[in-house]
Amino acid sequence: CASSGSSPGAKPTEAAKSDSQVQQSKVDLYLQGLTASPLTATTETCSAAKSTSWKTMVSKAAACVRSSQWSLVEDFAYDLSRSDMDSPWGLYFYSLAAEGKKDYPRALWMIEAAIKKASPKVALFRYQKGRLMWLEKPSDAALKEIEAAVKADPTLIDGHSFLGDARLRSWDLSQAESHYSA
Repeated sequence: CASSGSSPGAKPTEAAKSDSQVQQSKVDLYLQGLTASPLTATTETCSAAKSTSWKTMVSKAAACVRSSQWSLVEDFAYDLSRSDMDSPWGLYFYSLAAEGKKDYPRALWMIEAAIKKASPKVALFRYQKGRLMWLEKPSDAALKEIEAAVKADPTLIDGHSFLGDARLRSWDLSQAESHYSA
């Protein structure tokens, strides 16, 4: 069997610590400035014009999502994935494109891969996973995923709205009111 040479309870070596610190700093960079905002908050338009800046590509890809141009979303996802393999954004936009094409199993697989690259603490990605789980089959697990997302980022308006609607449908009026007021 394969082994890293350390016992199961051993502490990570300095090299392993530095690798994880480097990975975390990359994740922090890719998520820097990420805030939940309404879809209409940006003036970016969807166009096939490519950019070398991943931030510009993320903005343009988001504009393509708003206009439901799924082939362009996939193009941006491809470019984002190729520009840096450690970035979760390519996988996130692949997930959105698959959802737009009603390919929910693929969309769920892509968002789970994005979460692994980034962190389970990223509210936007967990919200996407919860929505996809809900689209496949409404369940408590889907709601728990979205609840974890709004706990991680209380400003995630869409998450609160989703939970408010779900709680209202189940006649849990106090919880619905709490999410709507948030």
